[in-house]
Parts: sequence; C-alpha cells; structure tokens
Amino acid sequence: MSERENPFAGLRPYDVEENYLFFGREKAVDELLLRLGRDNFLAVLGPSGSGKSSVVRAGLIPSLEGGQLRRAGPRWRVAIMRPGGDPFGHLADSLAGEELLGSELAPAQARAMMLSRLRRGSRGLSDLMGMSTLGKRENLLILVDQFEELFRFAQDQRDGIVDDEAASFVQLLLDAAESPTDRLYVALTMRSDFLGDCARYRGLAEALSQFMYLVPRMTRSERRAAITGPIAIETARAEPRLVSRLLNEADDAPDQLPVLQHALRQTWEAAAKDIERGKPLDSKHYVAAGRIAGALDQHAESALADLDDDGKDLARQVFQTITELGPDNRGIRRPTRLGTIAEITGASIAQVVAALEPFRREGRGFVMPRTREVPEPDAETVIDISHEALMRAWGTLNEWVRDEAESVATYRRLATTAAQFPDDPDWLYPDPALTAALGWRDTQAPRAEWGQRHEPNFEQALEFLDRSRDHRDAAAALAAAEAQAKLEAAQALAEAEANKALLAKRNARVTRVFLGIALLLLLFAGWAWNEAREKTKDAVAAQKQALGNLEIANAAQRGAETARNEAELAQEEAEDALGEAKAAQEAEALALADAEESAEEAKQAAK
Repeated sequence: MSERENPFAGLRPYDVEENYLFFGREKAVDELLLRLGRDNFLAVLGPSGSGKSSVVRAGLIPSLEGGQLRRAGPRWRVAIMRPGGDPFGHLADSLAGEELLGSELAPAQARAMMLSRLRRGSRGLSDLMGMSTLGKRENLLILVDQFEELFRFAQDQRDGIVDDEAASFVQLLLDAAESPTDRLYVALTMRSDFLGDCARYRGLAEALSQFMYLVPRMTRSERRAAITGPIAIETARAEPRLVSRLLNEADDAPDQLPVLQHALRQTWEAAAKDIERGKPLDSKHYVAAGRIAGALDQHAESALADLDDDGKDLARQVFQTITELGPDNRGIRRPTRLGTIAEITGASIAQVVAALEPFRREGRGFVMPRTREVPEPDAETVIDISHEALMRAWGTLNEWVRDEAESVATYRRLATTAAQFPDDPDWLYPDPALTAALGWRDTQAPRAEWGQRHEPNFEQALEFLDRSRDHRDAAAALAAAEAQAKLEAAQALAEAEANKALLAKRNARVTRVFLGIALLLLLFAGWAWNEAREKTKDAVAAQKQALGNLEIANAAQRGAETARNEAELAQEEAEDALGEAKAAQEAEALALADAEESAEEAKQAAK
C-alpha cells in the first residue's frame, strides 16, 4: 500500500483541515469572503453535487481563519451543524463545546442551558454570545450545512408544533444575522431545488433572495486544477492523456463532481504501487477503477459483497431507512439515529454497525460517520450516506430506494383510508387495492416503528387491513355458499335435462333409423323415378321412331302404289306398243309381200 495519503475525498465533501487539497474554487471563495464581509448572513445554494459544502468547509472557513476577512480578523470559532430532526438540539450540541462558546458547566448541563436559551426566543444566539467567553476580537460563525433537512424534518413529522419549531429556528437564524454585534455570522448551504420550500417560513425567501450565492459550475481549467492539484501535493503526477480523458468524460451534470472525485480516489488506489515506484497515474489505472461511469457502482458492489446474505438484507433495510425518494422523484438523504435504525429494522445496534462496516471503512466512506471518525457508534450516532450521488450512481441502491418508495406509498394510502373511515363497514378497503396491500404486508413484514415514521396510525391501518380482509373473505365465503347452492340446483337441473336428453337421444336414434329407411326409400324411389323417366323417354323416342317409320312405310306404300299404277300404265302402253308393233310388223310383212308381188309382177312384166 502506498505511504502517500489518497488526496481525493471521494463522495464526501472536503473538510476544513483538507484545505491544502482543495483546488479549483478560488474565485468562488473570494466571492464568499466579499459577501460575508458585506453582510453577516450568507446562503450558499447549488444543485446536488455542485460542491456547496466543500467550498464553505475547505474554502471559506480556512480563509476566514487565515485572516482574509480583514474587518473581522483571524480569530474565529466555528460551529458546524445540520438540522436533521432536531435543529435546536443539534445547534446546542455544536455550541456547547468548550472551544466554542465555552462554559464552566459540565457538557450535558451546558447543552441543556444553551438549548433553553435558544428556544426562549429569536434573540437566543445574541444572548448566548453575551454570556460566552468569546473574546472581544473573536468571531463566531454558525454554519448550517444541508439546510434543506429542515423542510424534511417538518414534513416528516406532519405536526403543527414541529412546523412551528422549524419556523422558530428559521427566525433564530434571521435575527442572528441582524444582531447588534458584528461578531456573529451565519452561513447555510442548501440544495437549490428546495428554494421553493423557503416560502413556507416568513422572511426566509426574502433573506435568501438578498444574501444568496449560487455556486457556479466549474470551468474546464478549474476542474483540471481539482484533478492535478491534489496529485501534485502528494508529489505524484498524472499522465496528460489521463487528465484529458477525465475532463472529457466528466460531463457538466450537477452531481459529476463527487462522482469524479470518487473515480479519482479509486484510480489513485489502483495506481498505489506504481506511484511508489515513481510511475504516473495512467489510463490503465483509471479503467481498472471502473472509470467515471462505473467506479462508484463497482466500488459499492464490492462493499456489499463483503456481507453474507443476512448482512446484505439488513444493509438494504438500513439504506432504505437513511434515504428516500422526494416529492419530485429526487433522491434525498435522510440522516437517522443508529438507535432508530435498530428499532425500524428490528436488529440490534451491533448488527446494524456490522452491516454498515464495509461501507464506512477507510477508502470507501459511503456511509457517515466513517470508521476512523467514530470507531464504535452508539444509539445517538447519526447515520447518513456521504452524498446523494450514491443514490443515482449505485444501481442497487437506486432499486432499493424505489422499492421503498413504493412500499411507503402503499402504506400511506392504506393508513389514509383507515384514518378517514375507521369504523364504517361500508368503507372497507376494496380490491384490487386490498390484495395489493395484503401482498405488501406479506412480503415487507413492516414493523410498527417503520410505519410510525411515515404515518402515525400504523396499528389502526393494519387493523383496518385485517377487517377489510375478513369482510372480503366473509363476503367471498357467502358468495361461495350461494354459488354452491346455485351449482347444486344447476346440477339437479342438469341431471333432469340429461335424462330428457337421454330420452331424446334414444328417440333420435329411432328417428334416425326411420329417417335412414325413408332416405333409402326416397333414394330408391328417386332411382326408380329416374329409371321410369328414362324408359318413358326411350318409349317416347321409340314411339316417335315408330311413327316415323310408319310414315316412311306409308310413303313407301304410296310410292309402291304409284309405281304399280305407273307399271300398269306402262304395261298397258307396252301392250299398246306391242300391238302397234305387231300391226306394223304385219303391215311391214304385208308391204313386203306386196313388194315381192310387185317385184314379181315387174319381173314378169320385164320378161
């Protein structure tokens, strides 16, 4: 392992003592000094991951302590707090230390006294300043980091008294900025997407409008300084091509700064041995770390892999307790006491600490406080994720947060309905919402401590769910009985109908037999009719043929008679011709005889 310290903070903000590693925000720090020197109130706003906390902790505060605010001098006492679920209590905790306002009382007594003074009125801080051991040339800066927690605190409690307390805390800070002493300064950091919530408290929106400083995005040259500066402090170097690649892959998304810081921290760890040999950080170390796109997810998954199955399940519950999905679908932190986490999850404090240990240890720091800061947390230790960017870059946590949001939404719908209709049997939970709620209870097995955190009437809600289920089951049983009765009646009717059908079936069989016979007879009749029709056709044809033949015979007979008549006539004519021929023959013979006689006579005469 390298003897050099890893100079990159990772997801968490840079702290006051790490000022020497904080680069790239010099212009912003100068502007903060200018504004705080002009006014005693400063509101540093920016989107998640813009570096608000780092620029105040590692930039502004060291500059104040270095005497760069000339009118105030270099002597400063700084109280750093987060509102959480008890803003007055946390402010009293931050002020009660001897190095701050100081007191001869025991720490617990000093805290109680200060808490009483703070709650007494809006001039509480001025009163404590007057009672303190603060020197005449000493200044007090109260830094309220993550100021937006105040809005979540009031929203979670859903109580007018609690909301009044949040309003009183706001007024305490505003009045402190107008304190007659110019030694009291107030600074706060807040996510800019909560700016609209400021209108809930009188004077807050106006004060922020007047004293607000919106943290600008870092330029490329400023991001380059944030990369190369810490490396140079540790007498190491980075290849220019790696720096260019980091600058190109780190886009302008608001939460890219902590993600970039984490990727740099992991790249340094991957390059530790080469750094000791005098070699520079290079792209191979960056790729091994998972690059900007995957370094955080890869590192968080490796931490989760250090746990067994039970530990992983408990870690899921813990992360779901200290994170949530906001009204605008934005992931937000929800710092929670370790004792409360144990109550909600049903695990012991030791078990919760063991489940968190892989995420708190040095080199990871996904969960605050880190192991080296608080080795043995107790019930009062506040557990928090180091940055909201973890919720977006770690895919598993993103799924856990959304699953928890769905579970809370299901429970709140149930609890709201139960509160509206606690005893009215006509307003029980209907399906499909009832089935969904029962499935949610079976799979999530919610504890009362978990339910009370989101809606106060947990027992009432589950009792309402049971009554709704019993009512549905009773109605279903009654409907089933009615359905059974109807089924039995239907079965009896079906049997009767079946008997009728059987008889009808038998009759149908007989009918089919007769129909078959009838069909055969019909077919035979048709065949016979066709045969008769064909024979009739043949007979008609024969008759027509016979009539034709008869006509021909008659014609022939008539021709024969005509021929006979003609033959008889010819015979007669022949007979007449024969007679005439005989007569001619006789005449010819007579003529011949006459000729011979004449010849003879001529001969005689000649003689």
